[in-house]
Amino acid sequence: MRDGYMLLGSSNLTGRHWCGSLWYFIDPDGAPDVEKCLTGMTCENGVCDGKFLSDRQKILIGEDSGTLQVLTLSESPEEHTFHFSTVATACGHDDSVLSVDVFAGEKRAVTGSADMNIKVWNTEALECEHTYRTAHTHHVTSVSAHPQENNSVFASCSLDGTVYMWDTRQTKPASVVMTNINPQSSPSFTSVSWQPSKSGVLAIGSSIGTVTLTDTRLLKPFIQFSQY
Repeated sequence: MRDGYMLLGSSNLTGRHWCGSLWYFIDPDGAPDVEKCLTGMTCENGVCDGKFLSDRQKILIGEDSGTLQVLTLSESPEEHTFHFSTVATACGHDDSVLSVDVFAGEKRAVTGSADMNIKVWNTEALECEHTYRTAHTHHVTSVSAHPQENNSVFASCSLDGTVYMWDTRQTKPASVVMTNINPQSSPSFTSVSWQPSKSGVLAIGSSIGTVTLTDTRLLKPFIQFSQY
């Protein structure tokens, strides 16, 4: 969601046919009623995540197949209707793209996948700039680009019970933010998101419903919520 505009992706199993769909809402209160969307499209694969680009006229989506697509929103002047057109496609991962985020300036993006890899992309050409193979030892459930740090810093988390902070400028780019010694018996991590107003604060969501705020400069959690 951005400025009240909302993307809704889905993975649909109908009989023996598995496909996906993508819907664009200018009023989030209308979701998930597709009759109230601005436009939508059927995809060959499920849509796991997506982000807006270029003032909401372009979007980047990640699919179950490991494919990324850049789509642009176009208007038909005769019919006064909107539709999506594919600008670029890249087969970047060997399994589902579970998380997509865009850096400030929207010229770079980061993706995390069930193949345990993380990739950083140039969004204009949809070309891969960095590949971090086996970035985690289980599915990469979430990636979050830092809102301020020069399009080079992002965070990731995984079902392996680890949270990392990455800097693409470094030869050893990953540093540990949080880890569970025994992920089999401890919560795994499902979501990460930077706090926009505080550059070093990272929110970390877990599989048991807790949200922990951590200062990545001190590598120390300072508050935890258990509301779920």
